[in-house]
Amino acid sequence: MKKPMISVLTTVYNGERFLEETIPFEWANFNYDTWYKIYPSWLSKEMIKLVEGVVFLSYFDNKNLAYKYPGFIMKLAFKIYHPIAKLRSDNNFYGLFFEKKLADVSSNLIQKVNKIRGGE
Repeated sequence: MKKPMISVLTTVYNGERFLEETIPFEWANFNYDTWYKIYPSWLSKEMIKLVEGVVFLSYFDNKNLAYKYPGFIMKLAFKIYHPIAKLRSDNNFYGLFFEKKLADVSSNLIQKVNKIRGGE
């Protein structure tokens, strides 16, 4: 699948006059949560784990975000995990993210079940 391109108009001075040129950027599908997996990064593997943990916690540590989760199961997961996420973020404890692994496994399982149900 080809990534969509966004063209940005820039002006370049070549010494005599200004030249306009179009420079393509592949930022249309830029994902702020996983950019370091797709693009070259200065982050170490340990730092990537830390960033992933902080991003994961950010979805659960604010009680005002509970309304964003559709369905009974996600609301229940939020209600159960919110106190843990709040405790982790308040105390800057971003190590040993067993719950992120659990969430990744359950997400993959749900995707497979949905694929089977959809007949794809």
